[in-house]
Amino acid sequence: MDPTDKTLSVSQGAETEGAQASRNDAIAYNRTLPVLPAEEVPDIASGYRPASIKERRRLRKVSEDQSPDEVVALRQYAARGGQVSEELGTLVASPAEAARLADRIEAAVATQTALTSALEYTNELLAIARSDGMILLEEAHDEIVHRSRKQPQLVRSYDATLRLIAARSEAISEGLARRRSEQKRMDQALRKQEKALKKSKPPVTEESPSTDTPA
Repeated sequence: MDPTDKTLSVSQGAETEGAQASRNDAIAYNRTLPVLPAEEVPDIASGYRPASIKERRRLRKVSEDQSPDEVVALRQYAARGGQVSEELGTLVASPAEAARLADRIEAAVATQTALTSALEYTNELLAIARSDGMILLEEAHDEIVHRSRKQPQLVRSYDATLRLIAARSEAISEGLARRRSEQKRMDQALRKQEKALKKSKPPVTEESPSTDTPA
């Protein structure tokens, strides 16, 4: 591992987490927080079947900004009670249905907010744990490679680590090569555009001195 790398090594983590947290290091602090148990996340209703894209096209799109106004309008509609049928006729929905929909929207929004917070929390803890795990394996990989020269059996004992680090190195190399290739294509396209612009410009002609003399 590059000695200039400022990333916290796993071997140093236990000793430095408290000190880093005291310096307002969010990652060091979040590293100590518990992962939400999967068994505490409620199961979705049985029988749920995601609607297809074609079916979803039938739905009215309501933005998050409009959602509170929609609830207000539904509550107002529901509050009219028996006057709704007198004022709007019998073909419109009942006030009870409007109240039910307002309750359902508010409940779903509250759940969405809670789940979004939980997901953001979990995603950060997962990213930190994955990073810590990879740092641990990278450090171990260097020792495995170094010591396997005298203890070749280590290659088999830690083959999963060796395969993982090799695959990551290959992916990084491919990504760099792909970026270089894309940059080269972009540079070539830019040069072609510049040449085309130069060709399309009319030649600049110098104006001959005026022969007119002042009256």
